[in-house]
This record gives sequence, structure tokens and C-alpha cells, in this order.
Amino acid sequence: MDNDAYYKMLDASARKIRETDVNTERFLLKKIDWRDRLIQISGSRGAGKTTMLLQQRKGLQDTPLDVRLAILTRSACTG
Repeated sequence: MDNDAYYKMLDASARKIRETDVNTERFLLKKIDWRDRLIQISGSRGAGKTTMLLQQRKGLQDTPLDVRLAILTRSACTG
């Protein structure tokens, strides 16, 4: 990935986090131990998985960027 694409991705990510509504939190947000090394979140389309991850990341905005987030779709995982 070239630098231009990398910075576009970071800008898009920062925008999504800024625009994420935190007024209605997903109930699992407080039940997950976010210190775990690997967390799998699965569910139906529209269930709020991405929103929950964005809400979690928004809560960490003032922390060092040692937290990594990868969102994989089923197609990315299977081939």
C-alpha cells in the first residue's frame, strides 16, 4: 500500500469514528473484555457489529494507537 492510499484510509477511518453516534450504545460494549488479544464478533447484517466497534474505538481516541482494529468480511475470511 502506498503512502497516499494509507493516509486516505486513515482519514476515512477518523471520519467514520467522528461521525459515530454514542448516544445508543450496543449492550455488549461493556460486556466484552477489550484487553483480550483477539476478539471475534459475528452476527447478522445490520445487527450493529461495526457500530459497536466504532463506538469502542471512539472511546479510545485519546489513548496511544497501540490498539489495532481489523474488520473482516466473510468473503475476506474464506477466500
